[in-house]
Amino acid sequence: MKSNRQEYNYQNTTNEEQAERSKRWKKGLKELRERHERWNEKEYIVWMNTAGNSVCSSGDIKKEISPQRHWHAFSLNELIDFLNNVQKGFTQAGKYGMYTKIDITPIDEEWEWVKTDPRYSGSVT
Repeated sequence: MKSNRQEYNYQNTTNEEQAERSKRWKKGLKELRERHERWNEKEYIVWMNTAGNSVCSSGDIKKEISPQRHWHAFSLNELIDFLNNVQKGFTQAGKYGMYTKIDITPIDEEWEWVKTDPRYSGSVT
């Protein structure tokens, strides 16, 4: 069965058509690179409350982390990975914990310094 699509014969194209196609291709690649760079910029502050996980520690308080409030700067790609794993518990220095509350805010002028700070995180006790 023959396809209804017309086969495009690249050998019969003019130099102008080839130049135009190459120009569109380069523009598309440039836009793709820019989008990729934007998705990897630290643009979000995530505030997270953590508490001990009594299920994983079998009720042993010594094996549970203390309740804490942390913040961390995330890029959009990192944020997606974090949110995909947020329901899972975690271990920290051999103690079990879980996230109890998460607030996500875009970085504003007050938090611009976070983008240049090599740690990209902190805690509030």
